[in-house]
Amino acid sequence: MLLNKICLLLSVAFTWFTIVQGLSLSGDRTLIIYDSHYIKKHYSNNNSDLDLDDEAMESDKSFVENFSQFLSLLTVNDYKYKLYDINKSDTEDLQLIKVDESLYDNVIVFPILKTSLKKDATSSKGKILLSSKTLLSFFNEYDGNLMIITSPNISNPESITYSLNQFGIYPAPKNQIVQDYFQGDNEKLLVSSSNLLNKYVYTVDGKDSTFNLGNSSVAKLDNREQLVPILKTSKTSFIPSTLSQEKNFEPWVVGSQGYLISGFQGVNNNARLIWLGSSDLLCNCNHKVNQELIENLINWNFNAKSVIKSIMSRHYHAGNELSYEDLNYKVNDLINYEIDIIEWDGSKWGPFIAEDIQFELRQVDPYYRINLTLVTNSGNGTVAKYTTNNFKLPNRHGMFKFITEYARNGLSTIKDEDIKAIRHLANDEYPRSWEITNAWVYLTANGVVIVSFIAFVILFLTTTNVTSSKKKN
Repeated sequence: MLLNKICLLLSVAFTWFTIVQGLSLSGDRTLIIYDSHYIKKHYSNNNSDLDLDDEAMESDKSFVENFSQFLSLLTVNDYKYKLYDINKSDTEDLQLIKVDESLYDNVIVFPILKTSLKKDATSSKGKILLSSKTLLSFFNEYDGNLMIITSPNISNPESITYSLNQFGIYPAPKNQIVQDYFQGDNEKLLVSSSNLLNKYVYTVDGKDSTFNLGNSSVAKLDNREQLVPILKTSKTSFIPSTLSQEKNFEPWVVGSQGYLISGFQGVNNNARLIWLGSSDLLCNCNHKVNQELIENLINWNFNAKSVIKSIMSRHYHAGNELSYEDLNYKVNDLINYEIDIIEWDGSKWGPFIAEDIQFELRQVDPYYRINLTLVTNSGNGTVAKYTTNNFKLPNRHGMFKFITEYARNGLSTIKDEDIKAIRHLANDEYPRSWEITNAWVYLTANGVVIVSFIAFVILFLTTTNVTSSKKKN
């Protein structure tokens, strides 16, 4: 028993020194919802003989024994988690939101055997423990992060399936297990890191590694821009039919058409969701080969990486650098726009460097769309400053938006906008006629006419056709 405790402590210590900590910007309150019946059914062979003396952990022994490494990753990254067994709903209610306040920042849902999550199964109107309305409200209204894990061996609860469908994720039905005989066997699914799709979630540093997903489900994805595909199936993967299935069996996907891991990022907020098709990815038996992937998934899911924001934007008159408040804008003024953008690296804020950030001057439609240029001398190097350089306002008055909107798949969204009025020219601000070169012809003609008229009048008044002559008798 003592030896087992020492091994557990050494494992936690090894995890501490081999990963990079990531501090979440959304919060550390984490709820882990699981089904002890599912854990005992599918991981009974993996149970160790660890002696957990803590009474609070005794009821969660089977889960902790099989996912202790995953829990260690949460602890190392400063997430304060709470375990909740869905089968103990009689003794403790499951609440994510209470009196218009979110009780947690992150929620992790492991596979659940129950097809219905009503608290009172005998009643047709029983209280639902984990409804789709609660999950969607937690994500959309309270900016909560979700990690939902399903299994191909069971039928998912209706509320879980409906919630995933609302995000555009459609997991395969029960028993459609992905296999790839070129990588792995019928007991486990091995997937190469070359199938990773998003560098902001997991960056492959030139080395090709392999992940073990065990028994994994697969999903189809909608075509929404907010979806973040993370890991796709390989070209040689397939879903075999079994004797328990019907003769007209049709696979959910074929080859590389499916996805094993997918994410979603909120439209009006930066809340994030990750769907995993396999709980085997997180278990202790596969932790050694999956540790780096798991850590990156956690950090991205809980806003500890790939988070950017703008801290300041300003625009002013070119030359004198007077702001709008000091001197209002008018048509054809020369303006400069600047914005500062930073990125969270898991421990501190730093400059965000990119070459595809654009500024828009927009009324109804964009009048200008200008690529922002990175300013090399950006102070102490903690902020990336971008500028449009000098540009001329359009010859149109009205209300305009000075806006920078940066949305990339896997990154948090930046939308920085400022609405200002651009006035027309006053009567005394229009250029005089002699300043307009095209008017010189008309001014010259007008001058010639005036001079000619004056000369004509002078000649008319000073000259006569009458000649004087003497009269002769």
